[in-house]
Amino acid sequence: MSTVSRPVKAVLNPADTLDCRGSQWSNNVYFQIITDERLIGKPGVPILVRRFRPSTVEVSGLQEVLVDPNATNQMASLAESVSAISGIPPERIAFTEVGSSWEKWPYALSRLAMLDGSVKFYLHPSYAPNEVIERIGGRVIYYRDIAEVPKELSIEDRKQIQIKENGQNMTAAARRKERPLRIQMSSISEP
Repeated sequence: MSTVSRPVKAVLNPADTLDCRGSQWSNNVYFQIITDERLIGKPGVPILVRRFRPSTVEVSGLQEVLVDPNATNQMASLAESVSAISGIPPERIAFTEVGSSWEKWPYALSRLAMLDGSVKFYLHPSYAPNEVIERIGGRVIYYRDIAEVPKELSIEDRKQIQIKENGQNMTAAARRKERPLRIQMSSISEP
């Protein structure tokens, strides 16, 4: 049985009643209809990736790539899959390390932190070549082209990016402030 930390690609059998779930009958089962023809029938486990472009200081939307779990080198399989969607040669693709399992969706990294180098990109991340699927799990991994020249930002540009990033984070987490309930008792004198 797969868990949230290890998503798997499955094909739904229309005759299956899902009775084999046993005690986990109340857990959610998520399905996605795959319409991209190049992904249908291809073996692999989906990994979510985002591209960081240092020349424009932009981050792409989420993309799904497939990593072959039976490959002799899952890291090479990941690089090949990313290369297929981005057009970057596999030897020029650098990846971030996987973040903490305590991080929550959308796993967004700061564009300024990636540009300044406080978020590191590695040609060969620290995990073993065949632990890619296990280590990444359902988390998002960022990649970039190491040959791309970073943009030089002015102080004003940095402030604008920081304001925009903080504004996005605030709207996602904004909620109404709770206030204590005030009960006022008035003295009513009886005649």
